[in-house]
Amino acid sequence: MYAYDTTFAPPAPALGVLINSVQGTGQAYQATAQLDTGADVSGVPIALLARLKVEPHQSVEVQDFDEVRKEVRTYLVQLELDRFRFRRLEVVALDAPHVLLGRDVLNNFRLMLDGPALNFGFG
Repeated sequence: MYAYDTTFAPPAPALGVLINSVQGTGQAYQATAQLDTGADVSGVPIALLARLKVEPHQSVEVQDFDEVRKEVRTYLVQLELDRFRFRRLEVVALDAPHVLLGRDVLNNFRLMLDGPALNFGFG
C-alpha cells in the first residue's frame, strides 16, 4: 500500500517514478506521479523532457476536460514505477510540476483506492 500525497489539495494518490529517454543513455530522473484515471494518456513535465533531451515523436489531437480540442506533440520515454517498467511509453508534455499517469499506464494494473484511509495499492 502507498500513502496518498498530502501536498496535493485534496490529497491524491501519487508515487515516485523514474523517467528516462527511450534509449536509456542519459541520466534518469525521479519524479512524483499523480494517478489520473480521467486522463487517456500520461504526461511528463516539459522541463523534465528538456532535461532528458527527448525529441518530439509525433503530433496528436487531444481533448481536455473542458472539451477543447488541440494538437500536441508526443514524446517517447521509459518509465519505471515500483517494479514495473514501460520501455516505450508515448506521453504528452505538461506545463506542470509532476507527472500524470493516465489510463495508458493505469489500465495495466488492478488499482485499489481507499480515500477515507488516504492510501492506495496496485499490482
